[in-house]
Amino acid sequence: MSVRADPLTVDARASAEHVLGGGPDLGCTYAAVRTAAWLGAAWELPAPVATVDYVLGLHRPDGGYAASPGMRSELWATYMCTSVLRDLGVTVPHPASTLTWLSGLRDDGGFGMCAGRSADPWATCYGCRVATETCGITVPRDSLAHWLQQLQTPSGGLAWSPEAAAGDRPDISATYCGVGAWLAAAADDPHLPWRARSLVGWLQGEQREDGGFAPAGDSERACLTATYQALATLDALGARPQDQVACARWVLARRGRQGSFVRWEGYLRWPVPPLALV
Repeated sequence: MSVRADPLTVDARASAEHVLGGGPDLGCTYAAVRTAAWLGAAWELPAPVATVDYVLGLHRPDGGYAASPGMRSELWATYMCTSVLRDLGVTVPHPASTLTWLSGLRDDGGFGMCAGRSADPWATCYGCRVATETCGITVPRDSLAHWLQQLQTPSGGLAWSPEAAAGDRPDISATYCGVGAWLAAAADDPHLPWRARSLVGWLQGEQREDGGFAPAGDSERACLTATYQALATLDALGARPQDQVACARWVLARRGRQGSFVRWEGYLRWPVPPLALV
């Protein structure tokens, strides 16, 4: 199993007004089409041509894709848009311009989320997937490996930046995205660019007494998203949590009366007042 960037980790603030107002939502569109494709039913979606037109309307002149019409191109939006088109059997238009735009986001071996941004693990994971899956190119592994190496902290986990790594601030989401970036770019390379035993040991050590995993090293509250990311990363590295039974029990306990799951007990679910996003 390979780690894939979580479609639910998109910046909620970027499209909060659209979500709360009932407008189009790229993250949900991606999730729906990808799920339908996995089930072999992508073209059974109602009016798939309308979905294609919606996605093509997010294509920007620079070659990237935006979260909403008129917004700037961003890597997460570009990955989701191009994935939706491919899942619907549509040829991604102007791949050369997308590649040119993508190349402009390279920063010290990784990728920035948009023009002018420094590289981070989240953007780099999406960048590696767009490069390999949409543009059909190989990301230069030496520079990528060097940058990813700089994200490993003395504790073993990965941080959001080399500066955060130097300060020993590992994070489960950063680790998930960093490992996902390497697997997307170098799935056939058995050599990881990190101290693998230390990385696995840190992840396993982040399991809380109740069985779940917390999103950051200084947080004691376990979170369902962080637990998913930790287990997906451990699975990709051929490892398991220290206490699988407790982890499974904690995950199942997050289910509510209606059958849905929440991040943690008492979690405030959407919709929320817009001011809560400030």
